[in-house]
Amino acid sequence: MKKVLIATAVLGMAYASFGQGEINFANSTTTRISTNATAGGPTTGQINTPGNGSLFYFALFSANPSVGSVVNGSNPGAILTDTNWSFTGNYGTNTLLGRFNGDYTTGTSVIVPGYAPLTSASFAVIGWSANLGQSIAQLAAFFQNPSSSGISQYYWCQGVGQNLALGGGAVAASSLFGPSPLIGSMTMGLVIVPEPATVTLVGLGAAALLILRRRR
Repeated sequence: MKKVLIATAVLGMAYASFGQGEINFANSTTTRISTNATAGGPTTGQINTPGNGSLFYFALFSANPSVGSVVNGSNPGAILTDTNWSFTGNYGTNTLLGRFNGDYTTGTSVIVPGYAPLTSASFAVIGWSANLGQSIAQLAAFFQNPSSSGISQYYWCQGVGQNLALGGGAVAASSLFGPSPLIGSMTMGLVIVPEPATVTLVGLGAAALLILRRRR
């Protein structure tokens, strides 16, 4: 019996060393994602299904288990430049009212590169509306030069699940969304981005007011 237990332990350690960790990249009915209809306003409803003409994308980021917060939770651009966080290569999209699922090629459990089963990591999620593009590269390009994009509004959301255990193989993948320290419900806020022409007009108006004041 002792030999069997030792062999099992050795096999488990070997699997943990060479396997790939997984996390459940999908929210639940108790952690639905909402939006607001006014910049800075209250929540006005949940994200719809793609069939209702509303499409959102979500990207999963991982970090050392000791990392517990994003540099600037109000700006997805911050996590894109924070070296503590790495994009795992996993995307999700909205499927039901208030819900999204991760990579459809593997179901809701997705592989987290660089982490073995039974190890831990911290996770963050960024969500955005489809008018910003479908990839992290397109999202990053927008934040590098938002005023020239011609996009007048976008949504965002971030959350951090700290020190979560990864599954894999026979070990069930941990849930990413739920009570603390998991990621809870989030609101994707509407943000108004001025069109380039609008920015120019505002600048000209300000200059005109300054000239009038000097003449007086």
